[in-house]
Amino acid sequence: MKIENDMHLSNLPDSVTDIFAPGFEALPFAALFYIPDDKLTLLWRNQAHAVMSGSEGRDVTGMGMFEAFPPSGDAEGSDAIAFIRKATDEIVKKDNRRK
Repeated sequence: MKIENDMHLSNLPDSVTDIFAPGFEALPFAALFYIPDDKLTLLWRNQAHAVMSGSEGRDVTGMGMFEAFPPSGDAEGSDAIAFIRKATDEIVKKDNRRK
């Protein structure tokens, strides 16, 4: 499956993004996939996210979320970083409890 360059994760068949990306691409709202590592490494995003973030045509795959999309320097930017990290940590903790 070929997805626009700035939204493509890998050339590996049957990767999670190859399976889910077509459905997420069709969503009318911004969506992205990332690894819950220290950088929140970006794997894939849909066209709605590229438009919303004003970054159409940029390849952000492999970049850290806040490297690719630097938050504002004000309190709202700091709050956004904290919210995303906390939400990610909570999802990872819930997943680890299932094992």
